[in-house]
Amino acid sequence: MCRHPLDPTPWDELALSYAGRYLDMKLSEHHLSMKQGDGTRAALSDALATFTLGQVFNFIYRATKDSAAYYQRGGVTKPQAANSTVGRISSAADRARANGWEIKSFGRPWNLPLSAMGEIFFSKVMWQPDMLQVAAKDAHPPAHAYAAAPEVDAAELSADDINDCQQCGRQMYGEGLCSECKGA
Repeated sequence: MCRHPLDPTPWDELALSYAGRYLDMKLSEHHLSMKQGDGTRAALSDALATFTLGQVFNFIYRATKDSAAYYQRGGVTKPQAANSTVGRISSAADRARANGWEIKSFGRPWNLPLSAMGEIFFSKVMWQPDMLQVAAKDAHPPAHAYAAAPEVDAAELSADDINDCQQCGRQMYGEGLCSECKGA
């Protein structure tokens, strides 16, 4: 399975989806709403390129709170206040990057349900219950997740075959070294 280096990974797409859903949820808590378009997706993708999903949730939380306060001060409509949220997220990410700030990572909001794809990705592919602390560039699906992995025979595998790589500690099928450590 060949993938162009600039194509989004499944983790990138899932993280972007959750960021968008979290944005909708936080806006609705403040009785604001907006239609997410290409600009929203670009701003969230840009933030996710540098920060973890949990850190982007922090940006979204603060931006929606500030947008609600902006509306409450008066002089702007609800749609205008809601649309200002995207600019707030983008500028917060830019400021944090430029100043090298440590951004607190939020945990997964339990009132934002996991999609079926998210559940499968986290528990079956990545073997992680919560990937919010992982930056998109550091999320690498294990070798068993790729259909073309030659050393994995899916018909013979079971949960008992999962072991840790002797060099890096990654979970993998089989024993010894994972495919990344073998190639290094």
